[in-house]
Amino acid sequence: DATGKTFQAREIVFARRAAEFSQRQHQHAQALERWLRLAEIVETAEQPRCLVRAGEVAQFAGKPALALELHQRALIASQQLGNRVLQGIAQGFIAAVHLETGDLPEAERHSNEALAIHRETGNREKEGVALENLAVIFGNVGRGIESEAHHHAAVSYTHLRAHETVLDLVCRLLL
Repeated sequence: DATGKTFQAREIVFARRAAEFSQRQHQHAQALERWLRLAEIVETAEQPRCLVRAGEVAQFAGKPALALELHQRALIASQQLGNRVLQGIAQGFIAAVHLETGDLPEAERHSNEALAIHRETGNREKEGVALENLAVIFGNVGRGIESEAHHHAAVSYTHLRAHETVLDLVCRLLL
């Protein structure tokens, strides 16, 4: 009925605000609980985003195993939805967890998958992040030339994003 739908819509708005507030305040336990609750009550299309945010919180809280599980759930959910943008984001977070835990081959694999998806979907900001992650990975395994090339490419994306506006795309045209 209409009253139930209105209540659910308000609950979603409140739950999202509460989760974001808890995350900003570094209240990891509350934020994690709230993002997971939100993942239960939102529409299916929004679940992967909530799971990614919950995984982010778990990673900040020093719980990499939980973060990895949540990001993998987000990846599966986004694959089921066919949402390539969220697939790329989830892959990037999975790579970050592997990088943090020292599993560099998996970090590289997931970073490359994220990079390919970001390029496919035109997510230039996340493309720059993936390039930077690969640069760090390559630096950690002694692949200095590749590391430097990826750092330069990532800096180009950062520079581009810093100057890009709707009316003035000069940097994009110059790069």
